[in-house]
Amino acid sequence: MSKIESGKVELRLEAFDFRAFLGIFENLYHEQARNKGVDYETLLAGDMPVQLVGDSLRLNQILSNLLSNAMKFTPAGGSIKLRVSRTSEDDDNVHIRFEVIDTGCGISEENYGKIFESFEQENIDVAHKYGGTGLGLAIVKNFIELMGGNVSVESVLGSGSTFTVDLPFGKVKEKGETARFSDFGQLSDPVDGYSAVDYDFKGKHILLVEDNELNREIAMELIGATGACMESAENGVQAVKAFEDSPEGYYDLILMDIQMPNMDGYEATRHIRALKRLDARTVPIFAMTANAFAEDVEKSKEAGMDAHISKPLDVHAVYKQMSEYLTLSFQLPDK
Repeated sequence: MSKIESGKVELRLEAFDFRAFLGIFENLYHEQARNKGVDYETLLAGDMPVQLVGDSLRLNQILSNLLSNAMKFTPAGGSIKLRVSRTSEDDDNVHIRFEVIDTGCGISEENYGKIFESFEQENIDVAHKYGGTGLGLAIVKNFIELMGGNVSVESVLGSGSTFTVDLPFGKVKEKGETARFSDFGQLSDPVDGYSAVDYDFKGKHILLVEDNELNREIAMELIGATGACMESAENGVQAVKAFEDSPEGYYDLILMDIQMPNMDGYEATRHIRALKRLDARTVPIFAMTANAFAEDVEKSKEAGMDAHISKPLDVHAVYKQMSEYLTLSFQLPDK
């Protein structure tokens, strides 16, 4: 928050796959809602652009915060919707509206402005019952305004809330687009002007740990395009077993999702690091998570992870981070 207020937060404007971005949210929050007994759906009002130019990390943080709040305040039997629509466009820009609609506890009208202030929640009862610092919506509001957009809320106490976010994005021209996805992550052929992969990881054995089938399929194909030998596990328990059963020094890298059933990524990493084999201390482990604040990065390090990758994945940033570790010559320590 202090970085935002001091003007030290900068936007990173680049092309990103918008439909794949939405697909990751659909899968992530559908699973969370199902576990809580809440109905969740993503609604696309009209045709959506395949790609947009903007800061996908900040957009991820905005929507993650709003959807996480909706999940926190909506009881079992309720519903949450993410409705996405295109409100206007010209030759160079398009304005997208995101509405997070829930049937949770609602907010009193006199508190609409208060909830967007730093360290403020609606009242002491909300803070006591649901916890939190009251920083989330303040950060959301600042990110939205930094991106040139605005946010508003409508709510009925006891019946639910609708948070509406309007944001401008640049358009990606057809010539020179990056490789694209069709709806919700299905890979399609790259268009003219682009996606040979600049990195060659042939001969490297990589374990991808991801509980979501669609996310796992996308990541396997994207990272496999580098020539790496890819293997996958669906949760932390499977990941630990796969490492235990492998010959010493077999895996060159582990990509570890954080939020998984049975055993999460932090616990799985701690189990691997504690194994009585030399490569347990040297194999690089990357955290993969939508949580991208400083405390999340620190938590990954404390669990024994070497790097922190934000979702949705910026595949070129992932390649670069992988290259920094895979091109190093790791020596097993003396017994």
